[in-house]
Amino acid sequence: MENDDMSALLEQLRIQAGCDYISDLHNADYAWKISTALESIQPSDYTLNVWNSAIEYITGKRCSQTLSETAMAHLHTYFTSKNIMRS
Repeated sequence: MENDDMSALLEQLRIQAGCDYISDLHNADYAWKISTALESIQPSDYTLNVWNSAIEYITGKRCSQTLSETAMAHLHTYFTSKNIMRS
């Protein structure tokens, strides 16, 4: 069953990435850990609205993906590119 609570997704990412606070999801120092944490989450675990809201919270940019799978891939790409830019 899909979860429609954005805070649950953000909290799951926070815990799995070892962040102290949800706001740490904005920190490039955690990019690699967050991208790895995303790999353990199924796109169907959360609604499309949750994925799009999480993208907007994390990136600061409005997102209108049409599938949970592409929304999750968008987040993964975002964190992967942040990690590369940090190196």
